[in-house]
Amino acid sequence: MRISVIIVAYNRRKFLIHALKSVVNQSMKPHEVVVVKNFNDDEIEDFIEKHGFISILYDDVHGGAMYAKGIEETNGDVLR
Repeated sequence: MRISVIIVAYNRRKFLIHALKSVVNQSMKPHEVVVVKNFNDDEIEDFIEKHGFISILYDDVHGGAMYAKGIEETNGDVLR
């Protein structure tokens, strides 16, 4: 079973790195991690790249639209 994790961050730059580290520290590793955010941050981009996550820059104030964008990019069997 391939598990996909979608993380959405709209103006939550300071909390995103903690969410990403939490995913990395899980005992059950996901097949893929898709990060949809409305900002650029070099530290966060480096972390995403280092761990092979997918980064999407998408500026929509509606959280549902950001999740939908993340779902478009996944190929797992289970979304979290």
